[in-house]
Amino acid sequence: MLQVKDLTVKYGSTVAVDSVSMDVAEGEIVALLGPSGSGKSSLLRAVLGLEPVAQGKIVWDGHDLSGVPTYQRGFGLMFQDGQLFAHRDVAGNIAYGLKGSGAQKQERVRELLDLVGLKDYAPRQVSELSGGEAQRVALARSLAPRPKLLGLDEPLSALDRKLREGLAVQLRQILTAEGTAGIYVTHDQDEAFTVADKIGVLIAGRLAAFGTPAQVWTQPGTRSVAEFLGYGPFVSPELAAKLGARVPRGAALVGLAPGALRVCFEGEGAHLRVDSVHVRRGSVNVQVILPDGQLAGASAPLTHEAEAISEGEQVGVRVDQTRLAAIEKSQERQ
Repeated sequence: MLQVKDLTVKYGSTVAVDSVSMDVAEGEIVALLGPSGSGKSSLLRAVLGLEPVAQGKIVWDGHDLSGVPTYQRGFGLMFQDGQLFAHRDVAGNIAYGLKGSGAQKQERVRELLDLVGLKDYAPRQVSELSGGEAQRVALARSLAPRPKLLGLDEPLSALDRKLREGLAVQLRQILTAEGTAGIYVTHDQDEAFTVADKIGVLIAGRLAAFGTPAQVWTQPGTRSVAEFLGYGPFVSPELAAKLGARVPRGAALVGLAPGALRVCFEGEGAHLRVDSVHVRRGSVNVQVILPDGQLAGASAPLTHEAEAISEGEQVGVRVDQTRLAAIEKSQERQ
């Protein structure tokens, strides 16, 4: 198990990582999620021994790694661009750095190519690979020496969205099959929720939320985390109750996630005035004016009735309880 204890990383007087503590269990994948400049990569690089630590400890299976150089930690790293060697074929890239006999190396290469779905690619040149294939080869190379923990720094960000979605699923399957613990840095929320067993959200260098994907989504804790995850607008508990929400005690604000409001046509829900209407593929998106003056989106399936909604009229709106986040008084400004 990896334990990060009260870790701080500084660049001069700038604090990049601020007193972060977290655990990564054996075989567990933790995604570090957050906006640009939030300290995700700095935290990963400190764990791998690539950045000096100003304060705190990094512990692996009870052993303090302070002073242990990168190459002796037994950790691996996969970069954003893969950084494959152009002068080596696929097999040569994966075998690079492997120890043992030639037969042992060949067996490990075959095993990994089969694992990443590139069984017959051993003799291919790097220049012949697509972007997705190149990243799978890079992943295989990173896993070849059987690292105790693999760091992945924005490994799919150079690929187009459709390819990223498919590879994120494959990447999780591959790491799980190898039983390798991972720290996965990304700014892409869909990617993080697809890949991770646990998610840590960093805001301004601090670990503002940590838990399973479901826990982080349903209980973001602070307004800043909720806003980063896409919640908003934020309304008072009283207004949320008028919309039909069940608001827990102690809530100071309630965040509405995209899709939290649904248009209804049979007299149900709160009646709100329409500000604008936009037809999308398969749905109608309606901007409604809340009682406090804020605008909020509400959706309806694309039917003749929904298509007939016009600006200025009143529509019934009901709330989806699963798409709300309650923010407690002590966390509303954080």
